[in-house]
Amino acid sequence: MKRIWVIAVIFSVLLLPARTLRVVDTANRPIPGVIIKSGEQIYLSNEKGVAEIEIYSDSLQFSRLGYEKLTLASSEIPSVVQLQRQSVPSAGVKVISILPKTQELANLANGRIIKVQNQDLQSALQAETELQISQSGTDSSKQTISIGGLDPKYSLIMLNGIPMNRSGQEFDISTLPLEMVSEVEVITTNAGAIGGSGAVGGIVNFITQYPQPCSFQSSFGSFDHYKNQLQINHNFSKFQIGINAAYTTAQNDFTYDNQLSGEENLKRKNNAKKMFDAGLQLGWNSNSQWALKTFYQKYHKQLPGNIGSLTQFDRCFLEGESLKNMLNLNGEIGEISWESRFFQLHEFSRYDNSKSSGILNTVGKNFYNRYGNKSSLVWQKEEIKVEPGVEIIKQDFEYKELTAEVNSVPQTSMTNYAAFLHLQNKWLLFPCEFSGKLSLRHDIPQRSDSLDFQAFSSYHLSGKLEYENILQYAVGASWGNSYLLPSFYDLYWKVGLATAGNPNLKPEKSRGYQLFSQISYHDSYAKFTYSCKKLEDSIYWYKSLLSWKPGNIGGAEVSSYNLESKIALCSWAKLHFSWQRNFAYDRSGNSAYEGKFLTYFPNYKTKLGLHFNIENFQSHVSYQRTGKRWPSRDHLWGYLPAYETVDAAVSYRIRIGKFALGSNLQLNNLLNTKYQKYLLNPEPGFNWQAGMKIELKES
Repeated sequence: MKRIWVIAVIFSVLLLPARTLRVVDTANRPIPGVIIKSGEQIYLSNEKGVAEIEIYSDSLQFSRLGYEKLTLASSEIPSVVQLQRQSVPSAGVKVISILPKTQELANLANGRIIKVQNQDLQSALQAETELQISQSGTDSSKQTISIGGLDPKYSLIMLNGIPMNRSGQEFDISTLPLEMVSEVEVITTNAGAIGGSGAVGGIVNFITQYPQPCSFQSSFGSFDHYKNQLQINHNFSKFQIGINAAYTTAQNDFTYDNQLSGEENLKRKNNAKKMFDAGLQLGWNSNSQWALKTFYQKYHKQLPGNIGSLTQFDRCFLEGESLKNMLNLNGEIGEISWESRFFQLHEFSRYDNSKSSGILNTVGKNFYNRYGNKSSLVWQKEEIKVEPGVEIIKQDFEYKELTAEVNSVPQTSMTNYAAFLHLQNKWLLFPCEFSGKLSLRHDIPQRSDSLDFQAFSSYHLSGKLEYENILQYAVGASWGNSYLLPSFYDLYWKVGLATAGNPNLKPEKSRGYQLFSQISYHDSYAKFTYSCKKLEDSIYWYKSLLSWKPGNIGGAEVSSYNLESKIALCSWAKLHFSWQRNFAYDRSGNSAYEGKFLTYFPNYKTKLGLHFNIENFQSHVSYQRTGKRWPSRDHLWGYLPAYETVDAAVSYRIRIGKFALGSNLQLNNLLNTKYQKYLLNPEPGFNWQAGMKIELKES
């Protein structure tokens, strides 16, 4: 009887329908290395695109890196199967149009794309291991981004591909229309060839997109936080319009402990914020497209100072307004597409410390303008993509001090002329695929005081080798350099005889590389990254005989090991883990600082998060531990101890007819940890924020 069963099984296997097929692309060229799944069996096409398979299921699945996945019924398998190419992302800084037919969400030099969707933007950014967000209080407080632990001035912040940083300075992302952001691109390596000055640590590009549904949302929370926002959008065939308005207010009067005096449970005073935002977006979609985006902001922010100088700033505040205009034009001429972006940023602010109890009673006005154009041509044929372009940016700065006019800085300007080239290609190295990108850029910065900087050439080379079977494997590397122009304050700032800028400063320079390897299976992956950077001519302020002045006296060497993973426990639960170990040392040659750990650079960072997504319900809980940081170059102040935080969030969303209703609750610092990211600047303990949103969906 057993023999009969064995013979029956053998005959059933031999009688399985076997097929020989050939897999080609749209040009009828063979595609080797195509994964063909029949039931639980896996087959690969050879160098001629041919595969011999046996039919074990009702359908066959075809997949290959760089091609759209295809599923065919087993009864209808042709002898020649054709796969479609996936669209190739841009190699350079992209233009984001509000027009849905022309949106191209591409990586900047293999950068990572964070899809914000319905999650909180702050939570999405905090989930990135190599990003550190500085903020004290609610989302109206000043927020800066540090990449890889470097000073925030080394992080180039972009809005729709347009640089936002003033020359040589950090950027406050709370001044951006963050409620309109749908995606964020992150690059964590030298990216001077892509973004220009400031991309020493990398680039964070905030992308606002339309069309978005008409909506109203409101939130409230700890420290008297309130925010209301209204969005109205409509499509008129080829024409689109979007209007946005938001108002935010918060007292930010959280409790803290004063380590200097030993007092506990003190209220953070003079820390209130008010902010009004408005936006207008227009777009036209025809043979050529244009999009106009305008963002206006008016704010009033109290500035309490650190807890060591409370009386010096007990009535200090900063108020001002900004206007950002961006015009995107793009179209096609034969096989060549073109795009041109014009932008203008105007900022005015007034610093007032005249009513404080201390002696630093200063009143000053800042005027800043930034305008320019970036244009490029794109030619693409199959896997090859070429993008040459030019960029012109002019910055104007003026400072008027009303209490001591001698400290005023007359209007001065910087103009930067740049030419760039981005190249991209893919090669099939059976059974793997290799993609490479090369970016080149040449900058010529000029100043109104005739003390011009030297021209700077930057490069960025990256490559990635991928292999796909049941598991997906990838290894890659990047190598590049970048630079940072001095700020207007470093060049021209003065406070009597005690402080003086240095107009002879040189740009800071950096070069480095990054290596990574990744293994993936469906929605799970593990990735290891090693990066190394060397900084030269770093600018530090130091005390000379009679005054403080800046100089190119610093250097640094920074390396980090980063391990991150995501495990799909099931279809509705995912576990995220990341660990980063940093080594950041001063290489200035000064005996007082040489070999010491860089200031405010955490020696390690660990994150663990659990995310749930069940139909209309979403939630997550996350744990983060940040290692010790040194607040001074000479380490005489000791170090800030490691701290731990636990955050959680829950949201629910339903649709009723044409309306979508959503609610959310964010719980921050559940352990009520009392800690400092920066010396003598306390962070809030446990706090919460709740909100609701109503959207009108189109039918």
